[in-house]
Amino acid sequence: MNRAWRPLAVCLVVASATPALAGDRPALDDFYARTRGRHEGFTGCLVGFCDGERLLQLLLGAQVANPSTDALRPALAEGLRLGADAGVRGGYAVARARAWADLLWVNDTGERLTEYVAQLTGFVPTAPPGGLGVHAQADLQVAAREELEPQDFAELQRRPYTVFDAEGELAVVGPMVDKEAFVALPLGYAQRVRWDDVDGGDVTELRRTVSAAAALRAFQKKNRFHYQLEAARLTRVDWEVPAGRAHAWKTQLGYQQISPDLPGIQLWLLFGWAWVDGAADDHGFVTRVGIDADFRDMEWDLEGPHQAAAHYQRDFTLARETLRFQRLNQVRVFYGTTALDPVRLGCGYELAHVEDVGGLHVVEPEIAWRPFADLGVEIGVRLRLRVRSDDDALAALPTDERFQFNLDWLL
Repeated sequence: MNRAWRPLAVCLVVASATPALAGDRPALDDFYARTRGRHEGFTGCLVGFCDGERLLQLLLGAQVANPSTDALRPALAEGLRLGADAGVRGGYAVARARAWADLLWVNDTGERLTEYVAQLTGFVPTAPPGGLGVHAQADLQVAAREELEPQDFAELQRRPYTVFDAEGELAVVGPMVDKEAFVALPLGYAQRVRWDDVDGGDVTELRRTVSAAAALRAFQKKNRFHYQLEAARLTRVDWEVPAGRAHAWKTQLGYQQISPDLPGIQLWLLFGWAWVDGAADDHGFVTRVGIDADFRDMEWDLEGPHQAAAHYQRDFTLARETLRFQRLNQVRVFYGTTALDPVRLGCGYELAHVEDVGGLHVVEPEIAWRPFADLGVEIGVRLRLRVRSDDDALAALPTDERFQFNLDWLL
């Protein structure tokens, strides 16, 4: 255990992320997914600095786990959780920087397993809601991931990798059409570059996305993040991979995120159709529907210290070695409670099923004890149970249990 207590550095906690949803990378709303998360954590922190307009939080953490990758069987490892989170905002404008790392040293082999993530995000409007102007938003992320996750299974990623993601959007906004909603014409561009291995090997994926929509936006109840009803969206995605080139067209309509006048409830209702062209042509229905419920914010009989979420997504995923698109279905469910405070309980379930490859079922219960909650100290235990319904080589993701014990100090 002596390695687990090496000098600690600073580490990020992404505000209000749950184990089941922390890795959520939705395919239908690449230009929108981070809009709300930019503003989380600016108020209500017990420790750290958050005065509503500025944010600075650090985390010192140590962990013991039995991690695994496609090349390494489970073995006891100890390590650190390191990073920082800082942001500023004024009105609807916000800028934020995050960086964190998980470092594990495997006892039996001496190998080091790492995950590094750095993010920059921002949103700037040139006019108030209902005024003629432009909304500009951008996101940059660099990550190195050695432990494969369920989302990697969904993307048929079989090896540790490094990835660079950049997204930008300009939206011309216009007059109000009711008391809150106003016209928006967003145009977005995104690019992803993925390299083999965490040290940056050969490029295994280059993906470009262009998207345009006609929509209505609203900052409901003076929230600083906006909601969006898309009357129509057209998206073009192009891949360049070692096996060749592929592309897809997608149409979409629906709500990116709505609050149906019920505090604590958020809904996603997105529907569309995709035409894909790789080694073979295909087409089909795509969707993302879901609900997040935070009962702490509700004002009716079910209010209480509980959180729940349920999401379903249907799309296509590209097998980069064969240049074939395969249908993908994903389900995510989560429940958590602090009813036994200072104990926090949670459990998530995730299913990723890829046509002709198989499915991965993941159950992730978690318990955390916060004996000194006012000081930001938390002791947590998490168990990840993975079961595959097929042993196809493309599915290469370990099915072993993944145990993690962590001691975190948020400050």
